Amino acid sequence: VLAITDGSGEVLETYTHGADLSGQIGGEAGGIGGLLSSTRDSEEVFYHYDFNGNIVQISSSQQIPLASYTYSPFGEVLLKEGPFDSRYQFSTKEYDNPTAMNYYGYRFYNPELGRWINRDQLGEEGAFSRLHLAMLVSSGRLRYHQEASLRDYLMTLNSPVNIIDILGLKDEKCCPSGGDGSDSGDAGEGKNNQNPKYE
Repeated sequence: VLAITDGSGEVLETYTHGADLSGQIGGEAGGIGGLLSSTRDSEEVFYHYDFNGNIVQISSSQQIPLASYTYSPFGEVLLKEGPFDSRYQFSTKEYDNPTAMNYYGYRFYNPELGRWINRDQLGEEGAFSRLHLAMLVSSGRLRYHQEASLRDYLMTLNSPVNIIDILGLKDEKCCPSGGDGSDSGDAGEGKNNQNPKYE
């Protein structure tokens, strides 16, 4: 999002983006950690992040703190201090006040429940789900099918500290595990995938 306009096309807010967690502008991290500043009512504010790309503080151009956010591991705002209400919060995704959910581009996420409110569209059509269905049919185990279905609603395989979900479609490691940008391990294997400089 570059700008928010009213019904007549007048610009109400503008947004400046930089490199996201992937290290690129418009990179593979889906903008997580890439929002630099915004302007509302002719006042520019700047965003500050934790290592997962969650907005934790907002300051004015005079470096005065306007708001700070503390989140639960699954993104529920536990503490908000300061007068400024940010449209973008957990995972640098838009927060919708009326529904109390974050919008990830393809799905809405409920941080209080720690779950997506609808199934993973790719998971329903992908080979992963067909594999689970085939195993269900061959083994006759309903419990296994229920676990596979529940996975389509999980946020970051229940590991939001180590894994991010860019658009609500795919779980990925939040940071490269090596300082050289190399990967070691798969996000789904439950390994600690944090960047060593933050440990």
